[in-house]
Order: sequence, then C-alpha cells, then structure tokens
Amino acid sequence: MPRRRTSTTTRTRRSYLLSGRIEAQIGEQKIAAEQGAFLWLPRDVLHGFVVSADGPCTILTITTPAGFDGFVAEVGTPTTTLEMPEPRQPDIPRLIEISARHGIEYPPPPDRRTDT
Repeated sequence: MPRRRTSTTTRTRRSYLLSGRIEAQIGEQKIAAEQGAFLWLPRDVLHGFVVSADGPCTILTITTPAGFDGFVAEVGTPTTTLEMPEPRQPDIPRLIEISARHGIEYPPPPDRRTDT
C-alpha cells in the first residue's frame, strides 16, 4: 500500500465513498471504509487515507466553510474528456505550496517529528 498522507485543514470535511475501499485515519481513530461509508473530518484534526491495493476509489467531499474548491481548481488539471485520467505521481513541492495558501498543512510523519 502507498504511504499514508496526513493533513490538517481549517475546514470541516464530510466524505462519502462512492466506490472503492480506503483505510482512513481521523485523529487517533483508524477506519476501514468501503462504498457507502460516510466520514466526518473535523477541522484542525489530523486526517488522511490510503486507497486499497485492489483499485481506485471515488469520494464525494463536502467542506465548510466554502473555499476548498479553490484549492482543487488550483492544484488540479481540467479534463478534456468524460474519462477519468490515468493516475500519476503528484508534484509534492507544488502541492505543499498551493496547500499553504488554502490553510492545509502536512505535518511530518510521527517518526520524523521533533515536538514529541
């Protein structure tokens, strides 16, 4: 499985898993979620997820207050077809730079933190 990415944000997120399976972490709680699951991610709580090895997933995300769409628009690439694009590796430095402008932080993994 790919390495879990975790983040905190100034927005509350509600995520509905339309397809696929994920392993989510919300604060200290770990959840195995599959199609039909609904996850609540409170603001300022460390959270993240890993998509299962058996395939992609589709997640509908609702955030409050508004503004997460600006992050998605800035970090994403518009499609020119009605097909899902092929997965690709993210540009991590660009992602971190854009995230900072939208109140999203990616703390270091527990084994690299200096505050513990």
